[in-house]
Amino acid sequence: MSRCEFCGAIAPAAHVQFRQNTGMLFMRRVRVWSGRACRPCAAKVFARTTLHNLTLGWWGTISFVITPIFVVSNFYYWTRTWSLPSLGVATRAQLEGHREYAINLLATKDEETVVDVLARETGVERGEIRNYLRALPPREAAAQQ
Repeated sequence: MSRCEFCGAIAPAAHVQFRQNTGMLFMRRVRVWSGRACRPCAAKVFARTTLHNLTLGWWGTISFVITPIFVVSNFYYWTRTWSLPSLGVATRAQLEGHREYAINLLATKDEETVVDVLARETGVERGEIRNYLRALPPREAAAQQ
């Protein structure tokens, strides 16, 4: 788990580098989006840069050669994010790693305190933590009281 540099979410992220080319007969302009991205952000930036490349990237001598290279490169970086788990799966796995800790805290603390502690420890949103705590099996929930 790391922080997505595009949306700021704490989620599984991979390093990406998307390039956008704008061809202008005798000139060209290149923009680069680089950093760690979660799967949804990578898909959005890939779509935006690739659509731009396919429509406005070809209009120039050098751009005619560079644009297909950028499209292939963008596709490569986008495919690197396919293997990342979705945010829900990653959040669940992260909370499962703190299951015993959460149960022990619930035995002595109120739910809001446990939510605060787990939010600091895991970086998971508070609503997700509340849902996780409430979904604990009754056997474990009874041990909380």
